Amino acid sequence: MRILMRVSPLLLVSLVLLVAATPLAAQFGAIEGAVRDEQGKPIANAQIVIIRQDIKGRYETKTDKKGNYLYMGLPSGPQTRYRLEVYREGQLLYQQADIQVATSEYRKIDVDLAQIRKKQVEEMTEEQKRELEEFKKQQEKQKNLEDQFGKGVELLNQGQFGEAAAMLEAAAATDPTQFAVWIRLGDAYKGLNNVDKAIEAYEKAIALKPDEPGIHNNVGTLYARRGRVEDAQKAFEKAATLDPARAGMYYFNLGATLVNAGQMKEAAAPLQKAIELEPNRAAAHYWLGVCLYAGAESKIEGGVVKTVLLPGTVEAFEKYLELEPNGPHAADAKANIEAIAVQVPTAVSTKKKKR
Repeated sequence: MRILMRVSPLLLVSLVLLVAATPLAAQFGAIEGAVRDEQGKPIANAQIVIIRQDIKGRYETKTDKKGNYLYMGLPSGPQTRYRLEVYREGQLLYQQADIQVATSEYRKIDVDLAQIRKKQVEEMTEEQKRELEEFKKQQEKQKNLEDQFGKGVELLNQGQFGEAAAMLEAAAATDPTQFAVWIRLGDAYKGLNNVDKAIEAYEKAIALKPDEPGIHNNVGTLYARRGRVEDAQKAFEKAATLDPARAGMYYFNLGATLVNAGQMKEAAAPLQKAIELEPNRAAAHYWLGVCLYAGAESKIEGGVVKTVLLPGTVEAFEKYLELEPNGPHAADAKANIEAIAVQVPTAVSTKKKKR
């Protein structure tokens, strides 16, 4: 016999309402773990990026000072997958994809770089292992180079040219293809007044990077000091060609270098070129005046010794004073003008300048 149970309509409505009021369980989980470096030490402040793979979603946190991290509130579900990325100072250290997080689960993912690297090596082929060893050698070489170069530049900036040269020679031996090393080595030997060694270093820098105007300028100065006027001229002209905006400076440097070498006659032409390019370069006018004054000749007329100037001598000194009336050469320029006034009567014409 069947027994029928009658349910009160009021009770049925109450049950329906009760079911409707029951909330669904929250569908969230978490990922936690620790990050260790190749020496097994905690990596603090590492950036942890968790990216949802099925739909758009990106979550970030950082490790604490002990290298631990935790991110809670990750949506979970059977189809939800995440990719974990770990960065140190912007460099990707580790990534793992297809991570599933169950509801209310704290999924633990530790990142131990020492173990990861060890496993990677164990799984390598012999060829890959050889490549890794070569990479390690290159890294060590690069570190040595950076240390040697950095120390060499530091010593150079301190004016310890001998010690700097020794350190930079070591850097050049570590990697002779580094353009910057040869430049700084040239600077060190220049500081030691070892002109030949400096030229050699600059020439090696030029061989590596021939389109750098500054090296041509540097080596041109040294060529002039060695009396290699033609080489100096070529070097400065090369610098001017590579860097037209500063060509006036390079021609001035050539002229000033030749003046310092006592080659006044040869210095006049590049100084005039510098003035053509930069009419307001005061020092060029002064040194041109010095060169022209040095080219003055004496002759006897009617038993009297007279000085005959090259044209433009006085004008060069006057132009300098116009541009820099209180400049470093102002006193000398005035003294030269006064001396010329005594030596050269206004009735005596200047001689025609030789070209």
